[in-house]
Amino acid sequence: MLVVPVQGASAYCIDAVEVTYAEYAVFYDANPPTASQPASCAWNVSWTPSGAWPYSPTTGDEPVRYVNWCQADAYCTYAGKHLCGAIGGGSAAPANFKNASTDQWFNACSAQGENVYPYGATYNASDCNGGGSAGPAVYESWLTCQGGEPGVYNMSGNVAEWEDACSASTGATDACPIRGGSYLDGSGNLRCDSDQTSLPITQPRSYAGNDVGFRCCL
Repeated sequence: MLVVPVQGASAYCIDAVEVTYAEYAVFYDANPPTASQPASCAWNVSWTPSGAWPYSPTTGDEPVRYVNWCQADAYCTYAGKHLCGAIGGGSAAPANFKNASTDQWFNACSAQGENVYPYGATYNASDCNGGGSAGPAVYESWLTCQGGEPGVYNMSGNVAEWEDACSASTGATDACPIRGGSYLDGSGNLRCDSDQTSLPITQPRSYAGNDVGFRCCL
């Protein structure tokens, strides 16, 4: 993990890269009880990703995909961390998804609100693994996409990332942000502030696709 400063406040830690298949497998093999999940995840009764599982021995360093929000949240808890949310603890408010003083994910991606993309103000297709790049389709170890903090990678492209900032806490249909865009996305969705409007891009808590992974904070 890397230490991320917050302007005028204390720091916190964030994973340098997205959680990998090999890392998720440690959690999966431990098989913690699903009953330990929050009430909003009571519907989730398995830790098995919905696709590409078991993973190939050659893909252990790739970001784990096909995991829903609850599986991502449970992994972070198991690892002694939490799914990135509010600075200071707890869930981030969806309305503050581009507020660097309150949102852990956005603060780290944007270098405390200074950058539009992790690497600067202007989109560059060659810097990160987005839809316009010539890089690999999905591969966690492609470490040319650095920032907003030195040593933090792939916050733009590669896979979009679940965040703890859901619209409600009722269950599988809650709208939860996916941040940073994926290898499928164009420049707008690859920004640190997602879709550039008043609301973040979301998926239902139950969504599990090839374009979404996650990282943890502490």
